[in-house]
Amino acid sequence: MPLTRRAAAGAEGLELLIRGCQVIKFSQKSGKAHAVALRLSQDEQRLTWQRHGLSKLKMKSDRRELVTSDVLEVRVGRDSGAFQHAPAGAKGAVHLSLSLVLRGERETFDLCCVDEEQFGLLVA
Repeated sequence: MPLTRRAAAGAEGLELLIRGCQVIKFSQKSGKAHAVALRLSQDEQRLTWQRHGLSKLKMKSDRRELVTSDVLEVRVGRDSGAFQHAPAGAKGAVHLSLSLVLRGERETFDLCCVDEEQFGLLVA
């Protein structure tokens, strides 16, 4: 029975990502937190994010992406370099934070979910 629930939660998490959801993303260099729209492509090959509001005007490109096959591991918590650089009192709760460990130039993709339900679906 638990496997069925987990499989259902995993499928619901994929659906949430394909529809798109808002998360708090932490910058690799400065650790600054920004609200972004996170979305998984229909073929589940690319994870894209885009800033909201005026902050996207500061970026060279307002849409970024990573290839899902570059994800090596999912780490729960705030142990990555981006979180270590985050200013004290940074947005988001520690228990809702996670990092995707990546292959290639970018070491991690660091984010914080908006609530426990979203976190549960994304890590399922």
